[in-house]
Amino acid sequence: MKRMMSFFLAAMILLRFSGCDREPEIPAVSAEFTETTVSVTEETAMPTTSEGDFSFSQLRYWGFRFASGAGGWGTNLQIAADGSFSGDYHDSEMGVVAEEYPNGSIYLSVFTGQFGQPEKLDAYTYSLKPEFMDYEIQPGTTQIRDGVQYCYSEAFGLSGVQELLLYLPGTPIANLPEDFLVWVNLYGSEASELPFYGLYDPVNATGFYSFHIIDEVLAYIQGVEAADLALNEQLTDTSTQTDMNIAADQRYKLWDDALNELWTVLQKVLDEPAMAQLTAEELQWIREKEQAAEDAAAEVQGGSLYPTVYWGTAAKLTQERVYELLAYLPQT
Repeated sequence: MKRMMSFFLAAMILLRFSGCDREPEIPAVSAEFTETTVSVTEETAMPTTSEGDFSFSQLRYWGFRFASGAGGWGTNLQIAADGSFSGDYHDSEMGVVAEEYPNGSIYLSVFTGQFGQPEKLDAYTYSLKPEFMDYEIQPGTTQIRDGVQYCYSEAFGLSGVQELLLYLPGTPIANLPEDFLVWVNLYGSEASELPFYGLYDPVNATGFYSFHIIDEVLAYIQGVEAADLALNEQLTDTSTQTDMNIAADQRYKLWDDALNELWTVLQKVLDEPAMAQLTAEELQWIREKEQAAEDAAAEVQGGSLYPTVYWGTAAKLTQERVYELLAYLPQT
């Protein structure tokens, strides 16, 4: 039971890890890539002609990803209205073990940086040059926690990059490099125009595709709902109290992660006054949630039922809060 529940939890959590002094294997041109779906609305779509100039604020609802569905690794990138950027690189190797870390190795990198002013090259292309890039934890650092080795390194796809070419939605496919089309799963497609934003490193011939951050968090929450249901279905009349305690804890972690993912998106799409007010409300809600969980479990304090009641209450309230916060997302 514990192993099955851990499987569902692991399937839902977006690991933010990167390689330890190594680069992931790059798939061949024929490798299968994860399908990318992007929703473009009037408010968030990018101009596709030379009229007007690009500004970073037009990327407010968009994120970028450099990844391989075959390898299970990826770099995520967010660009703010002032050209600052942040993101993470993730990978994991459960087979890379040792006596000190029998549960495998996880590779992580969290970074921030700043792009200079975009330079217009043509109607569909802008040059973006990083002015600096910093890491939350120095690359080369390793840590061992709970039987897992955590390795920190530079972000694959961004390390050492001197220039990225930004392609606007509507860019003619015929004008785009073949290497870029391979990375964003458009090589050999019947599309005549780029349906999303793209970032291309012309030196290393690698590319990022864009995704709509609201669409992605909604899909993430749908996945949490499915994982939550699966956890409940694992419980039967023969389940032990330990099984139920584990399930309650896993359910809370699922919904707490969902709330954190949603909160990250809200910080990007809401203006400062709205976010300040929502933050104050959220802090109050956290206090009320913790008190409600303690009150609910008080009658079984010290007993084997305590984790089930405490975490079960916390999971229910967190799930309800996720649904409440969804109402703050702009409509797409």
